[in-house]
Amino acid sequence: DDEVRNGLAELATATSAEAALDRSVARTVESASADAVTAQLDEAEGRQRAALEEMGLALRRSMDEERARQEAEAKVQVARRKLRERETQETETQSAVEECVADLIDELEARERAQAEARHEAQLAGLQAVLLQQQRET
Repeated sequence: DDEVRNGLAELATATSAEAALDRSVARTVESASADAVTAQLDEAEGRQRAALEEMGLALRRSMDEERARQEAEAKVQVARRKLRERETQETETQSAVEECVADLIDELEARERAQAEARHEAQLAGLQAVLLQQQRET
């Protein structure tokens, strides 16, 4: 009987030790699984964070490019406006010069007419003087 009891006690102790070992292995497996899952989650979170940072950088670059494009477009508009103003000024200046030239031509033509009339009158006066002289002589 003692032997059976001792055998049963040893068997119970061995069974209890085996159960404790099974529980320890199960906890180790669970812990290892949890650690592996945590590591995978951390890795996935790191990849997601890196992807978000890259998207943020791409968005900033895009915004910077858009701002630069808008600034360049504004500069082009200013340059076009200045060019139009300059062209308008040049047109006005050219018109003023053309008007001045036309006035000078009119004045020159008027002077030439006056000089021609004066020459003609002088010639007539000279001829009249010659005629009067001839009449006196005769």
